[in-house]
Amino acid sequence: MNKILIVEDNPYKLEKIKEVIDESFEVEIDEAYSFTTGWQKLRELDYDLVCLDMSLPTFEPSALSGGGVFRAFGGRELARKMSKRGMNTKFIVITQYKNFSDEKKNSTFESLRSEMLENYSEHCLGVIFFSNSQSDWTSSVAKIIKGAFNENSNS
Repeated sequence: MNKILIVEDNPYKLEKIKEVIDESFEVEIDEAYSFTTGWQKLRELDYDLVCLDMSLPTFEPSALSGGGVFRAFGGRELARKMSKRGMNTKFIVITQYKNFSDEKKNSTFESLRSEMLENYSEHCLGVIFFSNSQSDWTSSVAKIIKGAFNENSNS
């Protein structure tokens, strides 16, 4: 059975992504709610596909902390770490922000999409804009996952 990791800190968005996947695929879904937990799971387990949020807290939020530093480009950082480690895991970025910024860089959704598809061309299968009010993102996610799973079964 195929395994998917969803790295997402927003509970509503996480559930919507899981619904899209569950409607079309019989898969095992694992969840991470922060950059650190996502990286830990990526190092410990093999996944057929990862759904990355772009902006993530450093740690899991708890009753005692808000999750540490907010990483505006957390998904990009995870992609970079996977690439540097030679991980062949395919991934999709699913974000609900149109603009991203930290102390070093400002990016729009379009510039970030171009950067991810260019820098991680072998592993990044798409950068999708999540919308609460529109559902066109759902068919894009399902189409990308179907293509990834078909590719996995052919190799």
